[in-house]
Amino acid sequence: MFDTRFSGKNAFRYMKELSFERFGGTPGEWRAAEIILSFLTDLGYDAHKEEFEVTTYRIIKSELYLDGLEVPCVGVGLSGNTDDAGVEGELIYIEGEDYPFEDLKGKIILFIGNINFETYKKLVKSGIKAVIRVEDNPRRLPARTDIIAEWRRVGEIPMVRISYLDALNILEKGYSNARIVLKQEISKSKSYNVVAEKRGSTRQNEIIVVGGHYDSERETIGACDNLGGTAMCLELARIFSSERNLRTIRFIFFGSEELGLVGSRKYIKAHEKELEKIKLMINLDVHGQTIGIPSCIVSGGKDLETYISILAKELGCYIRVSSSIMSSDSSSFTAKGIPAVSFFRSGGSGFFIHTPEDEIRYVSPRGLESVGILIEHFLRRVLNAKVFPFKREIPEDIKKKIDKYFRERLGIELKGATAQQKS
Repeated sequence: MFDTRFSGKNAFRYMKELSFERFGGTPGEWRAAEIILSFLTDLGYDAHKEEFEVTTYRIIKSELYLDGLEVPCVGVGLSGNTDDAGVEGELIYIEGEDYPFEDLKGKIILFIGNINFETYKKLVKSGIKAVIRVEDNPRRLPARTDIIAEWRRVGEIPMVRISYLDALNILEKGYSNARIVLKQEISKSKSYNVVAEKRGSTRQNEIIVVGGHYDSERETIGACDNLGGTAMCLELARIFSSERNLRTIRFIFFGSEELGLVGSRKYIKAHEKELEKIKLMINLDVHGQTIGIPSCIVSGGKDLETYISILAKELGCYIRVSSSIMSSDSSSFTAKGIPAVSFFRSGGSGFFIHTPEDEIRYVSPRGLESVGILIEHFLRRVLNAKVFPFKREIPEDIKKKIDKYFRERLGIELKGATAQQKS
């Protein structure tokens, strides 16, 4: 009944070719960009790279001592540096971002909770010497993460991450003094978006963007985040390279997403004059887990959400559909009034994202295919519909969420961006 061409085995082969660390602004990411460009060229696309500047870093040394005893830790990128001796102070355990940090000047805090831009500003202003962030699950390694480069305009505060179990031991032993050494090299570097396009036959000025980030965090290949999504984008590019569509399809492989959606934000800025032509953005981020649940977040109208739900039922593909925003490259488009659908696979080894345990052994052709088939059919219908099936709109509740996300997560104030809408 349905002509399906998506091959999980093909997508998995793409994954194997890219199974190495691809951290933003480093040679690993540049190598990945060249491989993706080669794949797209072999498929017949006139593909190209678009270079942009990114602030990146290299952790040189991260050490933590509690009453003189060394505890394993991972440096938080871009957070700040100490001198060779480090910073030392009384250790205070804090739960939650609403704590009045101004009472802790000169202390080092052992902290469990979320740190967004507002919290970061409070921490810097308080005069706290350093932050030890605690993983919130006993089974998870410390995440290899970083703050957003834009946060640094309000100051620096050295941060490291430790495991839940090490934090538990610290509290049980009653350690009272901490010393942190964090040395990192922060620099400007280059990163790339890789772009390929197939023009529509009659509706060339109506563009559907299909994208996903190909970079990883440091010290991980990022198998499901987002090697799986990258491989699925490549497989979709293979399928649509030989099909004739009414509308234009544009594939974008974004660089440096893990550093704060940098690739997609740079793309939006560079292509601002043509954004009105983009009818829809389809984002693929976190994919391929053998065991997991197909899911999607719709940042658009109710008609778009309903369309996907009904199509999934027609195809016999189970998927969880919700209306919100995703902390991914889709948000850069939604912020400019472009509806977006973020497909992802929840659960399973997604638990390990941003750690060295996000490994390819947890991913399989089956996991890639579970969502890939639905996206293929969704794309084909949208590309060839006689009348575009849904409005180009962002509901008010989504606008508020995207504004809050950019302000609190990225430290960026949007200036009426989500008001740019067309039907």
